[in-house]
Amino acid sequence: MFINRFVLSAFAMLGLLFVAPLAGWSAGEDPSWWADAASEAKQNGYELVSGSQLENVLNGTQGLLVLDVRTGYEFEDGHIPEAVNIEFDLSEQIRIGESKKDEFRQLAGNDLNRLILIYCRSFR
Repeated sequence: MFINRFVLSAFAMLGLLFVAPLAGWSAGEDPSWWADAASEAKQNGYELVSGSQLENVLNGTQGLLVLDVRTGYEFEDGHIPEAVNIEFDLSEQIRIGESKKDEFRQLAGNDLNRLILIYCRSFR
C-alpha cells in the first residue's frame, strides 16, 4: 500500500489508524477480508478502524490529525469534519514526491506520538 511505504519511510514512529471503507458492511459483522487486512496493517505498523470504532476515535483523541487521501472532488463532495485533504493516487504507490512528503511533515508536526487517522474510498 502506498500509505504504508510513505509513512514507514518518512514517519515510522507516528501512531496511525486507517479507516476501512464502510460500504456493504452489515451491522456488527466484519467483511470476509477484514482479518487479513487487519493482520497486514499490524505487521506494517498501523491499525484498521471499523465504522463502529470511528466515532470513539474522533471524539476521544486529542490532537488527532485526520487525513482524507481521496481526490479533491471527492473531498469537496463531503468529508469528516476537520479532515485535511492530501490527494494520493495509484502512481504514488512506488514513489511519493518531495512536495507531498513536505506537506505531510508540516501537517503531522514534530510530535512522533501523534495519532493520525487516514481514510480513503477504495482502501488501496
